[in-house]
Amino acid sequence: MAEVSDSKYRGIISRTVHTVTMPETTKTVIVGQSKPLLNYVTACITMFNGGAEHVVLRSRGEAINIAVDVAQLLKNKFFSQVQISKIQIDGESVTSRDGRQLNLPVLEIELSLPKNHAAV
Repeated sequence: MAEVSDSKYRGIISRTVHTVTMPETTKTVIVGQSKPLLNYVTACITMFNGGAEHVVLRSRGEAINIAVDVAQLLKNKFFSQVQISKIQIDGESVTSRDGRQLNLPVLEIELSLPKNHAAV
């Protein structure tokens, strides 16, 4: 292997790396029935590892039970310090494909992690 001259690469080697701290962020995961449960878990883990301190799981109708399962999996299997900080129950009026008005229940579960968290 050839040796590298210090003078040629000195600027690259001595470069200082500046870290940027992310402000507190809230990310939202829309939970539906079309994807497997672990896809939503993976999305939440990615957001928490990316610096988000709050992740909101938003679901409506028959997908509400999937959002609850995602929250429980995150809390019990992946992040021991995750907390359910807020649960909001609401309703939405939606027009179906055939033109009917539907009133669907909406559930939002806000999960949060302390600033110094560790994955389990």
